[in-house]
Amino acid sequence: MDKVLASPFVPLAVLCGIVLCSWLGGAGLGSGAPCPPWRERRYDPAIRAAARQYMPADWDWRVLKAMVRQESGFRPGARSRVGAIGLCQMMPPTAREFGVPTGALDEPEVSLSVGTRYLRWLWNGWPDLPDGPPDWTRSRFALACYNGGVTRVHAIVDRTKADTWAELRPHLPAETQTYVRRIFKEHLPAYAGSGGRPARPQRPSFSANWR
Repeated sequence: MDKVLASPFVPLAVLCGIVLCSWLGGAGLGSGAPCPPWRERRYDPAIRAAARQYMPADWDWRVLKAMVRQESGFRPGARSRVGAIGLCQMMPPTAREFGVPTGALDEPEVSLSVGTRYLRWLWNGWPDLPDGPPDWTRSRFALACYNGGVTRVHAIVDRTKADTWAELRPHLPAETQTYVRRIFKEHLPAYAGSGGRPARPQRPSFSANWR
């Protein structure tokens, strides 16, 4: 037994086990992590409902689904290294601004609700931009804020006067560029055949505009 414990491969095996458990728990979830089809479809009704309640009438709910795929891989217990929680990877201070306590962010419906409300608030911050396929300009700007920070993105736009995604994209952090690209170039096309009409909203119950 002593010889087995002294083997140099034992610590390596333990380390690999820790890394694997961390990944399965969502702490090390990467945007390219495999996602089983059953998990991709599991939250469709809740995603549709959140989009219907909070997003514009002509807005495709599958954009929200693509965002959730990029954020958490549809893992309600996902945790990021910076403290983001749940399906929509909301930061607790931001969630509290919308009246949602940290302990509730593990609940899928709660995470989807507050994440979509926050996305709509960000979307409202770009009233002069067009939206919808194929460019999704306003949604791309909003999702850049979701990932890169609303203050940072607005500061970049104020400095560069960018009003198209092609003009804004090169000035964003590489992580944010990749985040938006994967949502619209990888995940959203994969959901094109998932059916459903664009979501029709109720009036949102939060601040109407960023500026």
